[in-house]
Amino acid sequence: MVIMVKKILIKGTTEKGSINREDFVLIPNPKEINYLSDDCFLVLNSKAEFFMDELVSPEKLFNPLQEFLLTISSIELKISEKSDLESLDLDLVNMGDLLAPENKESYNLIIKDSLIIIQGLTEKALFYGIQTLIQLIKNMYISTINLEVISKEDIKDILLPEIEVRDFPDFQMRGVAQDISRGQIFTIDNAKRYINILSHYKMNFYFLYIEDVFSHPEHPKIGKDRGALTCAEIKEIDQFAKEHFITLVPIFECLGHMDNILQHKKYQHLGEFPGAQSLDISNPDIVPFVRDYISKMSECFSTDFFHIGCDESFDVGRYNSKDYLSRVGEDVAIANYYNKMYDICRECDNTSVIMYDDIVRKKDRILKKLNKDMILMYWEYDPNIKSPPVEKFINSGFRVIVSPSMLNWNRPFPDNKNASINITKMIDIGYQYRDKGCLGVINSTWGDQRYFSLRENEIFGAILSADKAWNVLDFDYSNFKQKYGFLFYGIKKNRLSLFNELFTSISSSASLHYRFRLMLPPLFYTDFFKHPFSEENFKPAFKKYGEMRDLGNKCLELYRDLIPNIKFEIKNFEYIQFAAELAKYLGEKLEISTNISDILRKSKITQTKLDSIIKDIIYIRDRVKYMRNKYESLWLHAAKRPCLDYNLRLFDNLIKYYNDKIAQLNNSIYFQNPYLESEWIWVHEKISPIKPRYFRKIVKVGKPVKKALIQVSACNHMKVYVNSEYIGEVIGRLSLSRIPIIKRVRVFDITNYLKEGKNVIGIEAYTYEEYKGAINLFGQIELNDGSIQEVITDKTWLTFKEYQFDSNKWMNIDFKDNNWKHAKSYGPPPNLNGDLIKPDLLSGEISLTQDYFGVSGYFYNGLKLFMSKFVFTILKPFIPFLIRRAKLFG
Repeated sequence: MVIMVKKILIKGTTEKGSINREDFVLIPNPKEINYLSDDCFLVLNSKAEFFMDELVSPEKLFNPLQEFLLTISSIELKISEKSDLESLDLDLVNMGDLLAPENKESYNLIIKDSLIIIQGLTEKALFYGIQTLIQLIKNMYISTINLEVISKEDIKDILLPEIEVRDFPDFQMRGVAQDISRGQIFTIDNAKRYINILSHYKMNFYFLYIEDVFSHPEHPKIGKDRGALTCAEIKEIDQFAKEHFITLVPIFECLGHMDNILQHKKYQHLGEFPGAQSLDISNPDIVPFVRDYISKMSECFSTDFFHIGCDESFDVGRYNSKDYLSRVGEDVAIANYYNKMYDICRECDNTSVIMYDDIVRKKDRILKKLNKDMILMYWEYDPNIKSPPVEKFINSGFRVIVSPSMLNWNRPFPDNKNASINITKMIDIGYQYRDKGCLGVINSTWGDQRYFSLRENEIFGAILSADKAWNVLDFDYSNFKQKYGFLFYGIKKNRLSLFNELFTSISSSASLHYRFRLMLPPLFYTDFFKHPFSEENFKPAFKKYGEMRDLGNKCLELYRDLIPNIKFEIKNFEYIQFAAELAKYLGEKLEISTNISDILRKSKITQTKLDSIIKDIIYIRDRVKYMRNKYESLWLHAAKRPCLDYNLRLFDNLIKYYNDKIAQLNNSIYFQNPYLESEWIWVHEKISPIKPRYFRKIVKVGKPVKKALIQVSACNHMKVYVNSEYIGEVIGRLSLSRIPIIKRVRVFDITNYLKEGKNVIGIEAYTYEEYKGAINLFGQIELNDGSIQEVITDKTWLTFKEYQFDSNKWMNIDFKDNNWKHAKSYGPPPNLNGDLIKPDLLSGEISLTQDYFGVSGYFYNGLKLFMSKFVFTILKPFIPFLIRRAKLFG
C-alpha cells in the first residue's frame, strides 16, 4: 500500500463547483471511477508528504510523480518515514476492495479527506495507480491553469477532486513490437523516452525487432556501421524498462528476413541461395550460428521471453534445401527446425518462446508437429480481417498473442484510419479468447525498405492500443483522438475539435496514394523521390497530387492555429508539421513537373516563359533542400546517425535533378533522357531455371586507359569477369531489408584489367526466382586523351545457356563463340525494374534503385506459393500487366 500527501489542507473547494465524470480524460479508461464529493477538494503542494509501505523500489513510484510535478509546477513533495503512518486514519487507508484481487496489476486510487491512497498487490499495480494520479493532475493543470498569465514557478498548488478509481487490465500482455533493423535505430535516450510513454499508458511489453543490429562480438561484420546495439546498451535499456515495469523482449529472425546478414560474403553460404532471405535449413552450420546469437542475446535481455521470428520464409526449399525437404517431407523438415529453435531458446533459459504464425497458419501438417509450448503471434494488418486462426491455434493447444499494426511504413504519416480499425478488431478477436489462451496484444510498427517514415509518429498507435487493450469493452475510437490531443499534447478541450480535424486529415494522406489496394505497400516516397523530368511527356502515376497538395496546405493551416495551444510534446508536434509539408510539396512537385512538361512540349519558349519555368524549379528545389535538412534534424532527434545518410542521398539526388534541369534549360535543352541507356538483357527463354547463363562482349579500346569503371545490377545474381579475371558479383532482389537494397547496384574499378585493343567482359548469371532473369551493365572508360568511351548491355551481347562450363575458357578473348546467340533485351530502365538514373561513374556517382526493384519475380513466386496450380497457371501471363496496373515505379 502506498499513501501520499499526508495532512493536505482543502482550500476554496466550493468555489470550483462540481466535477462530473465526463470532465476527466484518462487513458486507458478505468473500469470504475466514482466521485465522492462535489464540494471538497484536495490541495497538492510542497507541504504534501509522501508515505510508503515497505517496498523494494520506492523510487520507481515516487520519481515519476515528482518529475512530472516539476515539469508543470514548483511543487516538491516530501518523503516521510514509515513511523508517520501511525498518525493516519487506518480505516480510511484500508478502504476499498480491489475489483480483481487475482490480477496483480489491479489497483485502487482514492482521494478523500486530505489523503491520496493507492492500493494494489504489487509495485506494478501501485505504479499504474501513480500514472492515473499523474493524469488526474494533468487534467486539472490543462483545464484550470492559464499559462499565458501564470508561470511554472508560480504554480504552487494543484487542486484534486475527491474521487475513487478501481481498475485492472483485460489482458496480461499489452505492448508494442518496433522494427529497429531497417533504418531508425533509436538512441538510448529515445528508447527510454518511448518506454516512459508506454509505461505511462500502462503497457508492459516492448519487443525489439532486431535482424542484424545486435553487435555480436564473435561476428563483428554483422551490423557494422549500422548503429547496432551493444550488449551494454541493451542492458541499460533493459534496466530502465524494468524500472518502469516494462518487459523488453528481443525478436531475432531465425529463418526468414535474414538477408541483411546473408548479404555478407562470409555468411552467404548459410542462405538458401545467393541473395536469399531465408536460411538453408539443411545446412549443418545453421544451428550453431543461430544458437550463438540466441545465447549471446539472451545474456543481454533479462526476460525469459524470446521471439524467434520465422515469418515470411518464402525461400525455404527453393534451392539448397530442396532435396532435403523432398527426402524428409516439407512439414517434417520445417516443424523440426522450429522445434530445434525452441529447444535452443530453452537451453538459454528462455521459458517463453514466441514465433510468428503466418507459415503454420496455412500449413496444418506443420502445426500438428510443432511443440505445443510455442507461443504463436497471429499478425494481420488488413482492417478487413477474414478467418482469424486464433480459435484453431488454441484448440490445437497453443497460446496466442494477437498482433495488429500501426500501418506506418512508407507513408508520410501512419494510416491511423485503417490502423485503428485493424487494431480494434484484432484486440476484439483476442478478447474473445483471453481466458482460453490469448495472452494479449502486441502492436507492430515496421520500417520496410529504408524506414523513411519517422519513428516519433508511431506513438499515437501505441497509445490507442494501450487504451483498447486495457478496457476492451469501454473503448470509443470516435473520441479517442481528442483524448490523445488532450493528454499527450495538453490541448484545451475547446480546441480539441481543431486537433481532431488536423489529425484525421493528416492520417488520411496515406489513403490518397494507395494504388491498388490497402495492403499493397504504399508508394508515397516512390513518387516523392522520382526524377521530376523523367519523360518528355511527364504524366505522374499518382493522379491525386492536387488533393495531396490541398490536404497539406489545410493541415499546415490547422497546425499554425494549434501550435500556441500545445503544452506538452512540442517537439513531437513538429513531426505532424513535417508530414503535412511532405504532402504539400509532393503535390506541388508533381504539379510543377506536369506543367513544365506541357509548356516545353506545346509552347514556343520565350525568355519570359523560360524565366518563369526556372523560377518554379528553383522554388520546388529549395523546398526539397528545406525538407532534407528538416528530415535530418527530426531523424537525429530520435535515432542514431547510421542509415540516415543513405536516405539523405535521395534528397540530394532530387536536388541535383533540379539543378541539372536548370542548366539544360539555360543551354536550350528542353528534354534530356535521365535514364541509363544500358538495357536489361537475358537469354531467350520465357521462364528461367536455376542454371547458369553466360554473356560475353568484346570491348575495343583504341587508346591507353586512364580510368575505367563499370556499374552492374542483376535479377538475381551475376559474377563479372574482365579478360578472364574475376572482378566481383552483385545480387539483386526485392527486399524489405536495407543492405540488400543498397547492394543491388555495385560499381567496380576495372582500370587495371583493361588494355588497349581488344578486351572481353564475361558474365555468369543466375536467377533464383525461376521467372525472368536479367542483367544490366554500364561502363565509363576514360582514355588518356580525356575522351570517354561507354559500354552498355544491349542485344549485341552474346549469350549461351546449354550447359555449365568446366573451365574459364569462355571468358577468354580468343574463345570461339560462333554458336552463341544474341541476347534478348527487355529495354533500358525504367523497364522491368524501375528507375535507374544514368550516373557519372568517373565522378563517383552510382544509380540508386527504387523500392520495388525485382517485384516481377516476387509476384511470380507469391502467386506460385499461395495460389492453386490452376489459378497460378491462369494468372502467370498477367504478371507484367499487374505490375503496370499497380504503377509501382511511379
